[in-house]
Amino acid sequence: MLLHLIEYPKTWSFQPVTTLVNVQVTGTAVRSKTGQLSLVIKLSTHEPSEDFSILSSIGITQREIEELEYLPLGYSNQQIALAMDIKEITVKKHLRNAGRKLDASVRTELLYNAMVKKKSLTIEMF
Repeated sequence: MLLHLIEYPKTWSFQPVTTLVNVQVTGTAVRSKTGQLSLVIKLSTHEPSEDFSILSSIGITQREIEELEYLPLGYSNQQIALAMDIKEITVKKHLRNAGRKLDASVRTELLYNAMVKKKSLTIEMF
């Protein structure tokens, strides 16, 4: 999470360093006790949207689970690597291993099989 405080009047622009990671941008105008108007900008990466931790019970490693959790967001291997601060080749290896364990040969099938397996394991618990 990054916070920037920008005081008005000030014009600013930025050149994105990378467009490989999806970023959420939110901003709030804040007035100080002295009347100075500032803009607080929050930049944050998307958090994984699914919790696949239950898949550890069928042999999916923690790292494979972490990577699987980025698939519903539509992240590419390169985006996952940047978000997790690992190499892209490592992402490919982990997803390939997870695919083998979930009987999936392509990315979409991997995500589908992971969600189906998660649902069936969750039902079995209750």
